Amino acid sequence: MARPQPDLDQTLMTAAQLAAALQVNEKDLYRKALRGEIPSYKFGKCRRFRLSEVLEASRDRGPEYRPGARKSLGLGRPMPVRRVG
Repeated sequence: MARPQPDLDQTLMTAAQLAAALQVNEKDLYRKALRGEIPSYKFGKCRRFRLSEVLEASRDRGPEYRPGARKSLGLGRPMPVRRVG
């Protein structure tokens, strides 16, 4: 029996995976996360992202960012960093 496919919107992703999915620079994701502009989870020294939460945060910030665009992730109110563990 085949294993069920994970729901990518709810899966925690590395910055590299998320950058590839959104077609943006990985360093930009880290900068935005450190500033609290996009939601992220911190596991010790590792930072993870949930695609659905990042997309929701981008929708809240308006039209300056859409997946596939070459612009930055936009500015907005800071998002809290969730520490796990």
